[in-house]
Amino acid sequence: FMAKLDNAIAGQHDVVKMAQRKIEQERAAWQEAERKRLSYEALEKRNVQTLLKKEAKRDQRAMDEHATRQFFYKR
Repeated sequence: FMAKLDNAIAGQHDVVKMAQRKIEQERAAWQEAERKRLSYEALEKRNVQTLLKKEAKRDQRAMDEHATRQFFYKR
């Protein structure tokens, strides 16, 4: 009877160790996915900032052009 209990305990220890290994593997996979997500987020933010700068330059160019036209037409 005691041998059966010892075997059951040993089996449960193995199950716990396997579960702990699985947890570590999944944690590592999650961390990698999180790093990737943050990288994509940073790239998206940078892209949005670039687009906003381009739009601001385009608007400024249009305003300058408009001001130049106004100046020459008033003469």
